[in-house]
Amino acid sequence: MSSAFYGNHASRRQDSAVRLPQIDYWLLLAALALLLFGFVMVASASLVIADKNTGAPFFYVARHGIAIAIGLGASLVVMHLRMEVWEKSGTVLYLLGLLLLALVLVPGVGKTVNGATRWIPLGTFSLQSSELMKLFMVIYIAGYLVRQQVQVTTSFWGFAKPMILLALACALIMAQPDFGTTAVLLATALGMLFIAGVPVWQ
Repeated sequence: MSSAFYGNHASRRQDSAVRLPQIDYWLLLAALALLLFGFVMVASASLVIADKNTGAPFFYVARHGIAIAIGLGASLVVMHLRMEVWEKSGTVLYLLGLLLLALVLVPGVGKTVNGATRWIPLGTFSLQSSELMKLFMVIYIAGYLVRQQVQVTTSFWGFAKPMILLALACALIMAQPDFGTTAVLLATALGMLFIAGVPVWQ
């Protein structure tokens, strides 16, 4: 009996030791492959320019590497957050995204490059608030579709409410101006609404 107990206990310890996190490893592999490909492209394209502008060939490569490290660190934090946390924080994140988009347009706050005001300078790097809004908008609409699925599929008002909020965000992005991000945001949101069952005519 004792040998069976210890055998089962050892088996459970072995199972817990080799159990991997429940994530989409194919998606993770694709993301890492894109990350590596992008790093190689940045290195290939920037060595000569960095040497000419700064005298250090790997200046932009190093900056890009730091950005990758920050992103990977943030991804580890995000990976440990439960989906319920994202769903409940959708409205707060959307409002935060709007605030950041508005801050970009405040004179003296937003940074203008080549006629476009899209960045908020934060010391050694700049924050592009419209990139955060892409994520925040998706989180908000996903949560809204879960909460209001019946209204979304049966009522025009259920479709119109998120579109009004989306239009407000797009108006602030177009004021920068940034048509590319606006198009991506619209296409993503409309795709989500369509998959959720919104009639095609709407």
